[in-house]
Amino acid sequence: ARPGGPAHALERVASPSVEPVMTASELLGRAPSVNHGRPGAGAVSGSALAGSGVSPPGFAVAAAAPGGAGMLRRPMAVRRPAGSAGGPASGARPVRPAMRGPGGGAGSSEHSRPGSSMRMGTPTPQSAVGQLARMSNEELEMIPPILDCDHRAKEQRARRDMATSSHGVPRWAQLGDARVRADLESQLSEQAAQHFNPLIHRQLFSTSHYKDRDNLNGLTTIDEVISIPALSQQRFNLALFDTSPDADSLAMRYLANIDILLKYISIRMYDGSTHTLVKSFDLVERLVQLTEDNRQQQQEAQASWSDYEVQAVLPALISRLGDAKEIVRARARRILTQLVIHLYPTTKLFTVFLEHGVTNRSNARVRQESLDCISFLIRERTAGCGLSAVCAQPSRAVPIIAQGIADRDSSVRTATLNVLVAVGEQLPGGAEELWRLCGRLAEKERTMLEEKIKRSSIAMESAAPGVGGAQRPGSRIGMMGSAAAAGAGRSRIGSSIA
Repeated sequence: ARPGGPAHALERVASPSVEPVMTASELLGRAPSVNHGRPGAGAVSGSALAGSGVSPPGFAVAAAAPGGAGMLRRPMAVRRPAGSAGGPASGARPVRPAMRGPGGGAGSSEHSRPGSSMRMGTPTPQSAVGQLARMSNEELEMIPPILDCDHRAKEQRARRDMATSSHGVPRWAQLGDARVRADLESQLSEQAAQHFNPLIHRQLFSTSHYKDRDNLNGLTTIDEVISIPALSQQRFNLALFDTSPDADSLAMRYLANIDILLKYISIRMYDGSTHTLVKSFDLVERLVQLTEDNRQQQQEAQASWSDYEVQAVLPALISRLGDAKEIVRARARRILTQLVIHLYPTTKLFTVFLEHGVTNRSNARVRQESLDCISFLIRERTAGCGLSAVCAQPSRAVPIIAQGIADRDSSVRTATLNVLVAVGEQLPGGAEELWRLCGRLAEKERTMLEEKIKRSSIAMESAAPGVGGAQRPGSRIGMMGSAAAAGAGRSRIGSSIA
């Protein structure tokens, strides 16, 4: 055969040194008899190749045209793995697998509105999460920020968090440590990815240079959905409240994932910007209002947050009492003393102030503000029921509070004395019982407390002899009462002698 001719090309193709390939036509399932040759160049048909024993059947060879005589030209092809079978039959088109919707069934109609038709207690399927991840931002904006209302998932998170607490202290109360905060934020991101809109999730957990802006945008969207319910219903075709059995609503979705929202707010209170911090306060107030409104819609006796939910956000709110900005301190003080008090027992709130505020060693302003909040609770929330209405264990709480008399900061000392006087006013034994609860105090601290009691409403009761029993040993008030009693006795003796 003439070198460079068609026969020579066939001979080279049939050589075992040439690796068989799959053409694009063969890959698409079309007939392998397409002529790949250029005009004027002789193309070898599939039947000729089959007769020569060449595999695969769709391989086409043509003599070189302008590029040079005797050159072999092959069409665009994809190499077939070694040992693989031949391509699809001629004329057969490969069948794509049917796409499953969020409901799990093939060709489900719910694919058009992922997340909108998921009912109460049903977790978001992994297939739906994968579909949402492939959507554009414009499509994701038409999906609610929270995808489901699975209360069982919240219960599982609660059990897991309570099991990982160290020495009875929840990890979410240790956000002041940057390493703990980074670890918990990574864990929270994984939990939120299963229940949140991917667009909102990317904004909330952004790590870009503009993460503060992204965080603010995510919080704003979450807040506006429940603050403007009419617009949300028109946009998502989902009502804020729905009292029908097993109904889905925005309120149920938010309340089923409220622990994730509160945890995220706690993180942003430590490392967020001022604008993000203010928006976090807005969202906390909105969640409190949403909980109370849901109680009215469901006709429940009382709305409340669990210990797990409160421990996720109250320590962070108390830490903001020590912020340098007055607007931040005022917002945190209002939430703690006027809003959360409607969802959480006062006695437990008193204990939270004691554990995370009064004993805070790093910020004197946190101690002072926490003591002021405790004084407010004692004066405004006892309702004539005595100290037991706000403090379950006075014998444990009062000695801890009394330690503040020796604090280096004068504002903390003043706040401590105010709290102790308020406690004494609620005790049935007055000042005597207060001294007993305070325990042993140094001479300087004892003097400061005595001077404060003298100027309070319990001074007359404390100084009057024979009222309330024996006075506290070593106290100036007690010595004054004893001296008055001794003087009265001497005068009576002198008159009898006369």
